Amino acid sequence: GGVAVGDVPLFFQDLGLDPSAAVTTGRVGVRDPSGDWWWLTPSADGCGPLSLAGSDVGEACVDPTVLAAVSTVAP
Repeated sequence: GGVAVGDVPLFFQDLGLDPSAAVTTGRVGVRDPSGDWWWLTPSADGCGPLSLAGSDVGEACVDPTVLAAVSTVAP
């Protein structure tokens, strides 16, 4: 599902977290002001490949405990 944090749209695609907040599946999308999407496919520790508009741009990390907190407000 999706949620807006401030004016930044986030989308959780098949995001799964275990009880300790480790990522088990899925990816996180952030809408770029240009209209494209940044996609992070995190591993258990929150780090993984990052893409923009379908092109690989490197790696990034997100704190899985933050994903757990934000994803609980997503539909």
